[in-house]
Amino acid sequence: MQKIKWALIGCGKVVLQNKTTPFINRYNKIVAICTTNIDHSNAAIDKLKLKKCNGYDNVFKMLEKESIDAIYICTPPKFHFDYLKKLSKYHISVIYVEKPFVLNKKQANEILHEYKNSATKIFVAHYKRLTPQIQKLKKIINTKTLGDVLYIKGVFNRVFNHQLLYNSWIYKKEISGGGRFFDISPHILDILYYIFGNFQNIKSQVYYEQKEHSCESGLKTSFKINNINCSLSFDFKAKKDEDILIIHCTKGIIKTSINRDTTVYLYNNSKVLIKAIKFKKIKTWGIEAINTIDRLLYGKSYNTDIANLNDAYIIQTYIEEMLKKGVT
Repeated sequence: MQKIKWALIGCGKVVLQNKTTPFINRYNKIVAICTTNIDHSNAAIDKLKLKKCNGYDNVFKMLEKESIDAIYICTPPKFHFDYLKKLSKYHISVIYVEKPFVLNKKQANEILHEYKNSATKIFVAHYKRLTPQIQKLKKIINTKTLGDVLYIKGVFNRVFNHQLLYNSWIYKKEISGGGRFFDISPHILDILYYIFGNFQNIKSQVYYEQKEHSCESGLKTSFKINNINCSLSFDFKAKKDEDILIIHCTKGIIKTSINRDTTVYLYNNSKVLIKAIKFKKIKTWGIEAINTIDRLLYGKSYNTDIANLNDAYIIQTYIEEMLKKGVT
């Protein structure tokens, strides 16, 4: 069986997860890695112990020399737009791009237009929707295991991390697009959109209270999803990390986490635990999405729930709308 040939543009910690990567399996192989520094590219190849993989510091040279089926863009968000524009001129079967896929709605509109009539399929790394935990959560909602959903509440807090301030690009708006909200909210908003549908009547309050950076320090937002009231709060200067999603239903309560725990808890209306559905700790994030793309490229049946360009565009508009509301 001929393997799917992947190329990586960028190779940070998203790819190098404990010296593993979702891009190495029996269906595919990495044939090229391109970063802005050839030494970094070759170092990544060595770290992943890749054979017959070439390092590059220029995307155009890589595309000229390599036969590639799929490309993963895992650079900082600032560069996603330019790479997507450049790659639109080439006949790449699949492009998989990290979240957030662009910096703003204007860029999102341009990319949507650029690929409107293209044969290239674009998927975005809202990969948590494909995990066993979220798939199970969606099934519980759809089968009305605890009845109809009444309202949704989410609390997503993070202790302020000085390492992120000084040793990463997260708080550099020109590179990241925003701060921690821009970083963690795509997964959270995508899960809600994926399970429940489109958001309406978005209201929010954004807080800028930290001297260390100019990004948001917190945000509270409320909206409706198919007449279900939803409220989310984010605090990025909290005393402890919290990642809690609570779904109140007519026959009980569902409690889980999107970015932390991998357990779905079911309670009755008296808040007595009915069942705790536990899942294995995920060793390599995003593996379900890569397996899905491989199956697509092999012409096999695949999970069509994988987040596509239109999904990512919608999430981008929600993020931008929330950040523009009620700034304090």
